[in-house]
Amino acid sequence: LRVRQIARESFSQTRFHNDKNITKEVANKIKEEWAANYFSGNRGDILIVSERNDEVAGFLLAIKTETSTVIDLIAVDSQYRKEGCGTEMINKLAEQKGGDSKPIQVGTQIANISSLVFYQEMGFKMKSAQYVFHKHLWVIILIINYNDTNDKVIIVAEIGNNHEGNFELAMEMINSAY
Repeated sequence: LRVRQIARESFSQTRFHNDKNITKEVANKIKEEWAANYFSGNRGDILIVSERNDEVAGFLLAIKTETSTVIDLIAVDSQYRKEGCGTEMINKLAEQKGGDSKPIQVGTQIANISSLVFYQEMGFKMKSAQYVFHKHLWVIILIINYNDTNDKVIIVAEIGNNHEGNFELAMEMINSAY
């Protein structure tokens, strides 16, 4: 629960938070669910936590690949930042790798200057830079139940990224489905 809370409250410079079409609440929820995927077994191989005052102060989630160990998500509660939690967790990850010669890799947003500086101070070197863009589309999914059976027809239609006129198009699709 604490890891999910830290994930929900600790990010501000992610591609989701920087997207003007995604609300802060939705961006925070994405990060919370991202962390929750570790606990449900859907994402991640390693969880490392840092504790302060008998509570989880930060966490690091990592994924092992054939060529590296990737820091998938790392966050520290704002009240414990600048206390060495991030350094502690990355060092612990390096220790857990033991004799494994595969590198540790991490990604962050180019606009996240504090993270870039932190990773450089930890000895990471920039390998590449890229931008991630989101394409926002309206998608309509109609599930139609026939009256006499349990059969369903599912119609999925992408109707574009222009919100104007989409209501009328959606109504046309609904009416034509009956």
